[in-house]
Formats: sequence, C-alpha cells, structure tokens
Amino acid sequence: MSVVLYLMIFIIIILFISVILLMQNISKLNNIKQLYEGKIEAYERLLDCSHDLFWIKDREYRLQFVNEEYKKLFPAVSDFVGMTDHDLAEKFLADGYRADDEKVMSSARELHYQENDKGVSWFESTKIPVFKGKDRKVVGCAGIARNITDFKAQESKVYELEHLDYLSGLTNRYSFVTEGKRHIEQCISEGGTVYLVLVHVDRFCNVNALNGLKIGDELLRFVSFELRKVAKDFQTQISRVGGDDFCFVMDSNPKQNDVAKLVEQIQLVFSKPFEVAGMHVNLSCSIGVCGTQNNEISGFEYLYRNVELCMHIAKQKNKNRVTYYEDIEVDQMLRKLSIELELSFAMQNEEFYIVYQPKIDVESGKYIGSESLLRWKNKKLGELAPLEFIESATQMKLMVEIGYWQIEKTITQNLEWGACGYHMMPISINLNETQFFDDNLTRKLSELLVKYNYPGDLIEFEISERNFIIDNNSACRILSELHELGVKISIDDFGVDFFSMFNIAKLDIDCIKINQQYLDRLGCEQNNLDIVKSIIALINKHNIKLMVSNVEKAEDIRNVKNLKINAAQGFYYKKPMFSDEFSIYLKNI
Repeated sequence: MSVVLYLMIFIIIILFISVILLMQNISKLNNIKQLYEGKIEAYERLLDCSHDLFWIKDREYRLQFVNEEYKKLFPAVSDFVGMTDHDLAEKFLADGYRADDEKVMSSARELHYQENDKGVSWFESTKIPVFKGKDRKVVGCAGIARNITDFKAQESKVYELEHLDYLSGLTNRYSFVTEGKRHIEQCISEGGTVYLVLVHVDRFCNVNALNGLKIGDELLRFVSFELRKVAKDFQTQISRVGGDDFCFVMDSNPKQNDVAKLVEQIQLVFSKPFEVAGMHVNLSCSIGVCGTQNNEISGFEYLYRNVELCMHIAKQKNKNRVTYYEDIEVDQMLRKLSIELELSFAMQNEEFYIVYQPKIDVESGKYIGSESLLRWKNKKLGELAPLEFIESATQMKLMVEIGYWQIEKTITQNLEWGACGYHMMPISINLNETQFFDDNLTRKLSELLVKYNYPGDLIEFEISERNFIIDNNSACRILSELHELGVKISIDDFGVDFFSMFNIAKLDIDCIKINQQYLDRLGCEQNNLDIVKSIIALINKHNIKLMVSNVEKAEDIRNVKNLKINAAQGFYYKKPMFSDEFSIYLKNI
C-alpha cells in the first residue's frame, strides 16, 4: 500500500507541476499574443497616420487591410476586407491593378510605377510580394502609393523655367540647343532637309533705352505672339534664342519656295507698327536663312553657326534685310567674326605693339622724324594687317582706347630714346575719325603731356581729309585745340576724298602727306604733271610741308625730287622696325 500511495503522490505532484508549467506557458502565450496584437494595432495606427495609401491583398487579390488614407478614396465603402479592385474601380483600371499584382506575386519582386488618375491626380506606387514561412511562399502582395500631384506640378514648373522663355512663352535657347538639336540631327541622319530661319529684331535696344524695360517687355510679347501665329500657320517650331532673336525650324523637307513664303510672312509682321501703351512703334527685322543642303558638314552646330552668319550679314546691310547662306562668302565672314572676338581681349592680353618707320629729307637724306604704326599679333589669328582689324576695332568702339594706349606708348618710347642720348624727333600717329572726334581727345592728350613733361611739338597727328567733310566746324575746333598744345597736324592720303584746295588756306595744317600710289595713278602725262605741280606750288605757298609715303623705288625718289617735295617715307629707305631695331638705326645715323 505504501508503495502505491507514494506512487500516486508522485504522480499528483508531477501533474501539479505540469499544470503550473502549462498555466505559465499559456500566460506567456497570452502575453505574446497581446504583444503581437499590440504591435499589429500599433502598425495599423502608424499606417493610419500616414498620408500615403497602404493596402494588403491575399493570393486571390482580395483586400485584407487598408489604412485610413486609402479609405478616403472610397467614402461610401465601410468594410474593405474581402473586396477586390473590380469592386472599387472602373474595369480598365482594375484590370491594370490586377495585372500588376499578378506580376509582383509571380516574380516575387518589387514593382515601382507612376500613374495619372483620370488626368487629375498623380500617384507614385510600390508593390511588394508578401511571404510566409521559411520557404518564403508568396501568399499575397502589399502596396503603398503616394499622391505626388503637387510634386508633379512643381516638376512641371521647373521644366517651364528651364525650357520656356518667361516673357514670350516660347521655348528658350536652352531648350532649342538641347531638345531642338536632337530633333534636328535626327532629321538630318534620316536624310531629311532642315531649314533654320533666324530673326533679329532691329534696334530693339533703342526701344528699351527710350521707353524703359516695361514697354520693351510688352513689345516683345506682341512680337512673340505674332511670330508664334506665323509658326503655327507654317507648322514650324519657334524659339526665342536671344534677347531680340527668334529662330524658326522647318524640318518637314521644305522646299526653297516654302522658306521664301515663311520669310515673307515674317517680314509682313514687321511691316505694320506695333501698338504698345498708346504708342505706335515701328520695327524691322534682319533675317538669316540656312538649310542642311547648304552645309558641307551636316550637323546642328554648323547649321546654327551658318544661320547666325547670315543674320549677322543681314544686320550689317543697313538692317531690314534677308541673307541666304548661298549668297555669302563664309570664310571671309568667319574671319571677320574671329577678329572681332579676339579683339575683345587683345588689350588685356597685351597683343598690340608698335613699329616705327623713319621719315627722310629727300635732298639731304637725313632722318627728320618717324611714324608710329600700330600692329597686332594674335595667338590664334597670327599677324594681322591694320586694314584687317582697325575697321572692326572702330565698329566695336575699341579704337579710342587702343589709340590712347598707342599715344602714351609712343611718348614713353621717344623719351627713352632721348634718355639714351638720341636727338628726339617728332613722331606721327594716325588718328581715324572716331579717335579724332572723341570728346576727350585734347583733355587726355594734355594730361599725358603734363604727366611725362613731353613737348607737344614732338607729336604729329595724321588725320584724313574726310574729317572735314563729315563735320568741318568740329574738325576746325579740334585742330585749334590741338595746336594750342603744340601738336602738329598732317593731312594723310591727300587727294583721296577730293578735299577742296581752298580749305588748305583756311586750316592751320603743318604737313600734307601724299601716297606714292596716288602719284602713280596720275601717270606721267604732261597735263597731269602740270596739275600736280600747281597743287604743290599752292601748298608750298602756304608754308605747308609735303611728304610722300610708300616710296619703294629709286624712280619714286627721282619723281619726288622733280616735284619739289620735301620729304619721303617708305620701304626704299627703311621698313617699319621694332623699337629695339629702331634704337640701333638711331645709333648708327
């Protein structure tokens, strides 16, 4: 009995312990369940707080969970569990959602995409597969979608700012160069013909200067509106590629006649005045035209470069003109543009220099002075003749600054020769019309003479007869001011502009310079020689010195002596020399 009793007691104890352990396990399981349910509730509350849409579907595409943001899309639905997309959305949308779900679950991979809901709202969505167990069996899919409508609006705004001209609403230069370039080069690669028509609004800067930017901007809007209508009529693209430049692109294999009609319509836009702020403003335009068949090397850069050349030439032809690529000398124009570009930096790069050519007394052969001659050597263009760059420098309003540099450099060089013991002689400097009529000429020259304590009579300005034809009164006033400073005045290339001999007596001129080529053109006939001798006699009567330039042969010197001309200058005596060479020349004379 005792054994049985002990055994029963033992069993009861074991059962009691087992019950206690079981109760503890149940308690733990309940705690785990509560924790799990708490986590699920926390996750659900967290998802409900999100502004993104969130949902979970089972393998049969039925919704198992949606968050509050998702529910807002369907306010009439109270219970989403068990519903499918076909219960909630239109068929074509539901079919698309189901195809996406199937793709995610069959591939077990994520899917990212953006969609536009009925053209109103934009959503960015991500769908992922839902796995179960260690074998990661796909039992459904989950998705999250974010409303990106505001972002898309901002993205669109950024695109507009980047690609559209704020003033005209047309595509801007950046868009033209990037997207337009791709489109044009695609047309070219497919063998198509493309024409660019570049339109420049002439003298538009004057409108801004006279009436202000507000009126100018309003005028540009009117111009853009009218040009846009022309582009629409001809089914062409148009961009605003500069402040007052517009470019049309004809890329549907246009014929020359089609381009001519487009140009005609563009000119018609500018044939009538624009009404802005109660004013009638007359404008004109300069147009350049170039097509792909005109280019030896097809490509956007070449095409646009050449149409810019055409437009640039049209502007130079008194504006309101049209220039076609086939009508221009491309190499000559490119050279001119290259010169203008390099001229902009020539002063700061110290590319200008001066050479000196001696002037000689014909009878004695003695050195009586020299001429300061401006030269330019550029790294890209090499050595340039004055005729090549002086006109461009004048048009670019650089010649005045360059001229003052030349005057100062000449003064300091002559002083340096004087310091070396050489007798300082007058040095002549050529002034073109822009330099001569500069309002600051006498003031700045006076400042230089004071600064270097330099005698004014060691400077001789060579000017053109044309100055007196342009503005005789102003020219005479400037001559008087220069003479007060002691500066000598020489008329260069006498006879070229048919200057009246009667003016010689009225003007305080020190020297008249005749080009040897002018004498050569008169020939050796007795009648012509008699005329020349009469002119020379009249000049000598007024105590004005005479000089012949560009003498090259001994025969030239004999003719100069026969004509009783005082001095000469040219290759027969010496070519223009660098300052160090000229120093040696002065040392040896």
